[in-house]
Amino acid sequence: MQPIRVGLSALYGGLFFVVAAFNFYVYGVTHDGMQLGLGIMMGVIGLMYTFGTFLAERAFEPFFTTKVKGTGLGLSQVHGFANQSGGAVTVASEPDRGTVVTVYLPRAQTEVPAEPGTSASTGRQNVQGTVLVVEDSRDVADVTSALLEQLGYRVVRAENAAEALRHLQQGIEFSLLFSDIVMPGTMDGLGLAQVCREQYPDLPILLTSGFSDAAQAADGHFDILRKPFELSVLERAIDQVIGDARSRPRASASS
Repeated sequence: MQPIRVGLSALYGGLFFVVAAFNFYVYGVTHDGMQLGLGIMMGVIGLMYTFGTFLAERAFEPFFTTKVKGTGLGLSQVHGFANQSGGAVTVASEPDRGTVVTVYLPRAQTEVPAEPGTSASTGRQNVQGTVLVVEDSRDVADVTSALLEQLGYRVVRAENAAEALRHLQQGIEFSLLFSDIVMPGTMDGLGLAQVCREQYPDLPILLTSGFSDAAQAADGHFDILRKPFELSVLERAIDQVIGDARSRPRASASS
């Protein structure tokens, strides 16, 4: 139901919605990468709400939104969920008629028990470590946490720098600090990173931002991951930051 919920949120403004589900069969491999076999098709129809050709082409782009206060993560979440499940998602829109977002998912034939030592959420054999995610937007934090869990990391979340420092002071062994730069409060992500570099010098730090000015302010001092980012880009950035940290001589954290 999660893809349907975020799909409905993205298709705001329609007079009413229709949700339908059908069984279907895929013959051969589609252009979306779906494999031969039985599947389930779920359609979310927003009557009288239309995207237009340009918006439909960008509908699944992370952080792209037509809302005043939107995050641009609703349909991108659906797209990621469908593809990671071996399925696909499409959008069709016609003026004065409405918009249809269709999610195609492979149908499970049998229930497969999780193997011992395997994470049910990621399918990876080993937990990679724990990441402290600092993000004031709940929607962005949800997506970021989901991506990190796919990579095999546990996630501890904080909404601001003060909360992040409290987590660090509890003595949790974090593999990475992953923080947004622009945050409310007396300390932003750059300030948090500077404090952590002084107090926790062995902690790998990766900052992220969708604002070029904020990213430029931190550039040259910390590793920056520009928003929006895909799973593979996030994985490479984390591997780089953690690898660099491991190659440096360990320092004793200040008391």
